[in-house]
Amino acid sequence: MSNKKEDDKGENRGNHRLIKSSKKELKDSNKQGTLSTKRKTINKLSPFQGLTPNEEKRLTRRLTSILITLTVGILITLYIISPLSKLQNIEVTGIDKADSQKIIKSSHLKLGDGLWPQYFNKSKDMKRVIKENPRINTATLRIKQFNHFDIHVTEYEVLAILLRNNKMYPVLSNGKILSETAKESEKKLPQLIDFKEGEGLDS
Repeated sequence: MSNKKEDDKGENRGNHRLIKSSKKELKDSNKQGTLSTKRKTINKLSPFQGLTPNEEKRLTRRLTSILITLTVGILITLYIISPLSKLQNIEVTGIDKADSQKIIKSSHLKLGDGLWPQYFNKSKDMKRVIKENPRINTATLRIKQFNHFDIHVTEYEVLAILLRNNKMYPVLSNGKILSETAKESEKKLPQLIDFKEGEGLDS
């Protein structure tokens, strides 16, 4: 009788193990099925599906080229709308006796306006600076500190003073007589009488 009970218990344990084993196998098969489904989904979404290695390389190059183009376009757009693309400051260097404010005004450069359109128009603007400021011999425009302009000038030397109607007028090295009266530091220069404008002076 006791042997029969023990046999029954053994059978129950065996059945219990079989049930556990079958459950485990079922779980494993479900996992494998899920992984297989995921792999199939990934393969369907892959842009390289069905392509040869050479075709994959060409497609990769095209995608990279498109990505670079888009990135550059975004960066340019951000730069254009940022303060860095606007003129923030104008400085005049190389100046001695000329008026820096008159030079800036005659250049027609405007703070807050686009940096590059004004820079590419520099040839015309610098010619205007020279024309409207007789003391200026040369004028060049340079970019400084990302969005600052530097107008670098050289001046004609004042070599003499013209006496006219009891007033003193500077005479430049190119023979130009200025309409403004001489500065204090210029009044000690050689004085000219009956000098005609246009006659160059040797230093």
